Amino acid sequence: SMWRWWYGKQWYQRRVRARRTRQLGEIIPTEVEQSAHNENVHSATDMSFSYGSATGDGDQWFRMKLDEVYCITKVIRWEYNGDPLTTWTCSESGCTCAGFQCNIYRLSISTRGTLPDDSPPADDCMYGDTAQIDSHRGVTLREITIHGKREPCLPGEYLDDEGVCQECTGRMSVRGQYLWSTGGDVSFCNVCWLGYGERMIDGHCGGARERLPGEIVPVAAEVSAISPNNCDEATCGPALAIDLWKDTASVVVWDTDGDYTSWIRLRLDRVHCIKEIIWFWNYGTVRMNYTCPEEDTQCTCSTPTGSYCDHFTLTISTTGAEDTSLAAPGTEDSQDTLGDPNCGDTIQFNNNQQGGYFYLHEIAVVGRGGDEEGSNPVFEFETTEVQCTRRRKCEVKFRVTKEDGKIGTKSVRFCKLVDGQPINCSKVSYKKKTKMYTKKIKKAKDTHSGEYVAVVVQDGGQDVVSDPVTVVVN
Repeated sequence: SMWRWWYGKQWYQRRVRARRTRQLGEIIPTEVEQSAHNENVHSATDMSFSYGSATGDGDQWFRMKLDEVYCITKVIRWEYNGDPLTTWTCSESGCTCAGFQCNIYRLSISTRGTLPDDSPPADDCMYGDTAQIDSHRGVTLREITIHGKREPCLPGEYLDDEGVCQECTGRMSVRGQYLWSTGGDVSFCNVCWLGYGERMIDGHCGGARERLPGEIVPVAAEVSAISPNNCDEATCGPALAIDLWKDTASVVVWDTDGDYTSWIRLRLDRVHCIKEIIWFWNYGTVRMNYTCPEEDTQCTCSTPTGSYCDHFTLTISTTGAEDTSLAAPGTEDSQDTLGDPNCGDTIQFNNNQQGGYFYLHEIAVVGRGGDEEGSNPVFEFETTEVQCTRRRKCEVKFRVTKEDGKIGTKSVRFCKLVDGQPINCSKVSYKKKTKMYTKKIKKAKDTHSGEYVAVVVQDGGQDVVSDPVTVVVN
C-alpha cells in the first residue's frame, strides 16, 4: 500500500508493506498496553505495517503480557517496509540490543507467574511472561514481535497465524492432491500429487524408496549451484538427491561464475566399478537408466519416455587420493593402468543445455565389483615368497578367478598385512592376455619387506582377502 502525508506545501508518499507473516517461534501476546494514548496500542501487534502505535514524547513505556511463562529468545521492532529495525537477543543474563535507537529504547523481561520446577536451563533465552520497552523520548512502534522456545510441530502439521500447530488434512481438489509437511517450524503445507499422496509416510509423500541390491551409498553430493528462488541447502540442496525420500529434490541451476552449465557430482568412498545408475521421478518410477558393461565401453542410457538421455553427459572418473606407498609418486606405477571407463570414485552428470536447470529427486548407483552372488574369488600367486633386490624394480604377480562370475578388475587391491589387518592398499595393473595382476615396486626398500595380501573389494558384501605372500628385500 502507499502511505501519503502533507508536509509544508506538498504531498509526500512512500510504499508501505501492508501485511506481515507470522514469524517462526513467535508468541502471541494476550494483552498489550502503553503509558499514553492506549487507544492505538493494538496497532503494534495487528500484523499490519500500515499503522502503528505511539505514546507521545517524554518518559513512556510499552508492555506485552503473555499467557504463561516462556523462555524468550528475542524481541524484534519492525520497520514499515518489513525489515527489522531493532532486535533484542536474550540469554540468561539479559537481553542485548542491535540495530536502530538502542540508546533510546530499553527492553526488560519480567515474570508475573510461576516458573515450572522442571524447566530446562535458560542458556540462550530468558524466562518471563512480560516484556516492556521504556524510553525517555516516547515509544513509537510500527510492529513488534516477541519470540520464544516452543515444541516443534510434528510431521503433517504446520504453524498457523496464531503460532499454534495445526494438522494438514483434506484433499485439495478432484485431481487427488493431498497436503503434507515435514513439521518443525514450517508455516505452510505442501502438496502430494495424484498417484502417491495417499501413501504419505513420516510426513513425506510416498515415503522413502528402498535401497537396491549392491547399491553404493555416496558419501557426498555437489552441484554447480542451487536455485535462488525460495531455495536453500535444506529445501533444494544436493543432499536431497540421495536422501531416499521420493518427494524431495535437488534443484540444480547453472554456475554464473563458470561456463553457465549445470551439473551434479557424486563422491564415493573409494573406487567402485559401476554396473547401473538410475534416476527416479518424485513418485519412484524410473526417469533414466544407465547400464554400464564390463567390456571397456561407455555406459548406455535408456529412458521409458522422452529424450532425457540427450540432455545429459555422464562422466565416471577417479579423483580421490589412492594410497600408492608401494610406488614412486608421479610414475606410471602410481597410476591406474586398467583403463576401465566405468570404474571410479566420482560420478558427474553435466546438463548439455547451456544455462539450463534440472530437478533430481533420487539417484541410485549400483556397483558390479564382486557383488554377484555365488562362489568367492580364488587367488593364485606365482610364488609364496618374492625376492627383491634393494633399489631395483620388483614385481608381485597373481591371478584372481571366480567360478560362477566375473571379477571387476578395478575391484582388486594389493595391501600390506600389519597385525593381521590389510593396510596401505593400492591399485594393481591387469593384462587381459595373460589374465595376470601385477603390483610393481619401483625401487625396493627395506621397508617393503613383509607380508602382503590381495583383496577383492565387493560392493554390498564383505571384502575377500587372499592368503599372505611374503616380500623379502635383500
